[in-house]
Amino acid sequence: MKSGTKTCTGFKQSHLNACAKDLNGHFQLSLTGTRIGRHTRNWMRKFQKILQLKNLSGAGWDEEQRMIVLDHEHYTNHVKSHKEDAAFLNKTIEHYNEMAAIHGASLATGQYARGSNEPLATEVTNLEEVANNGDAPDVEVTQSHNVG
Repeated sequence: MKSGTKTCTGFKQSHLNACAKDLNGHFQLSLTGTRIGRHTRNWMRKFQKILQLKNLSGAGWDEEQRMIVLDHEHYTNHVKSHKEDAAFLNKTIEHYNEMAAIHGASLATGQYARGSNEPLATEVTNLEEVANNGDAPDVEVTQSHNVG
């Protein structure tokens, strides 16, 4: 993607309009930028769902076939309560590479989300105190000599 073509919620309207114009000229269609935007958001939602399903407990990813693989028992139990997910499980996901290229680096997955009462770090080491006391931590620590 070109730098500056995406906003925080998707592609800029001017780029969607240019895409519609090019598609209309090449394929003799009558698409609008708004319609292209709706299709883009629909593909983004599909890709978000695929990323969620790839992280299911017991799920595997077949890189060659672009498929989320679940054993029969996990698949059956999951599809009982999530019928809409059946389209993405144990089947080749068409256009996965294209979706990843367009949306892959711009989606929030919640993987690193923290609750308001969870600490952001686990342990803090005061390097000045360690240097003054001579107590060396269990890990090697290097300090930058750059002065800001």
